[in-house]
Amino acid sequence: MSDRTGRPAHVDVVAQAIARLRPATAADNARILDLMSDVPMEGNLVVATERGPDFFSLYGVQRGDNALWIYDSEDGGQLKGMGGVLVRDGFLDEAAQKVGYLGDLRTRGFLRERLAFPHAYAHLFNETIARTGCEQFLTGVLADNARALRALASSSSKRKRAAQPHYHLLTTYDMVNVHFLRRRRPRRFPGLVTRTATTADLPAITSLLAADHRQRAFGWRFDDGELEHRLAAWPGFTLESTFVCHDDGGRLRGVTSTWDASPVKRYRIMRYGAEMVWVKRAMSVAARVMGTAPLPDVGAAFRYRYLTNTSVLDDDATVFAALLDFAYVAHQNDGLHFLAFPLYDGDPLRASTKGFFMRMVPFHLYAVTSSTRARVDWQRGRPGFEMALA
Repeated sequence: MSDRTGRPAHVDVVAQAIARLRPATAADNARILDLMSDVPMEGNLVVATERGPDFFSLYGVQRGDNALWIYDSEDGGQLKGMGGVLVRDGFLDEAAQKVGYLGDLRTRGFLRERLAFPHAYAHLFNETIARTGCEQFLTGVLADNARALRALASSSSKRKRAAQPHYHLLTTYDMVNVHFLRRRRPRRFPGLVTRTATTADLPAITSLLAADHRQRAFGWRFDDGELEHRLAAWPGFTLESTFVCHDDGGRLRGVTSTWDASPVKRYRIMRYGAEMVWVKRAMSVAARVMGTAPLPDVGAAFRYRYLTNTSVLDDDATVFAALLDFAYVAHQNDGLHFLAFPLYDGDPLRASTKGFFMRMVPFHLYAVTSSTRARVDWQRGRPGFEMALA
């Protein structure tokens, strides 16, 4: 189909979409928060991501080049779409280079607008590559989000969106929620000593994290001040919530930190699906018996902590079990609902979770490249993905 000038009609639609895409500013904060609350994550549990009072605060705690682009409505009213692009220094194939993350992608409105926005976002993606020199990005998609997965992964969709960024499935992962369903006594792990970190541990922690992430696809630059930055910039992130595990010889075998991200990000429950209604009822009964926090009602937000900065030497599941047990006991009287962390497809650390009550939320993790770049074989194993910042 062509317009009166003889140009394909979709060319004008794409041009108009690109014209409506612009960098967000602080003045857009209220409309951005409105879009976030109006487009929840759909699944067995429907939750809205809250980033108020300042949407940009989560970007502000990260190093690198961070930008949010918004898609205005024709009348300048409600936002119809947005997408975040974050570029940082990292590792690929053990070489230091720019890597990125694509997040906060939201659209709403009529079919025409939902179809036009991806073309505008593709334009932004290519502009970001040209501006930053970053050519490879990560993004996560909820496995229950069938519409998004069809758009990204189906062969027919790939043909339709040939000029748009290519999404390569890097791995699947579960967002593991270890619920505080009962109080536990500390377990003993022969040959291992787990405790709270001190400033004297910082050089060994940094060394372990740096060596680990150099080997990861999209690893973080812990060799270049990342840990120090997190301790200084992440609200509430402290050594008092960082736990280390040593062997009998005093060698550091693993580290993890717990972080309450609620100052910059929260998840509010919009609806419990049929399956989750029964889970909530059962867990509420257990919580009354055990004296722990029941799952929140609709309209309330989860209280939880992420496990972050997690590195375990040689992927020793016993070491991670000791760290997880220590973190659970340390926070079991804090009124939290769960601890959250990712476990990947084939992850050797899955054996660490035996004996805990968990709920798994499956995700797909994609590597994203431009339409002109051939598929790349990234390193296998655990990627440098920080779920707390997603």
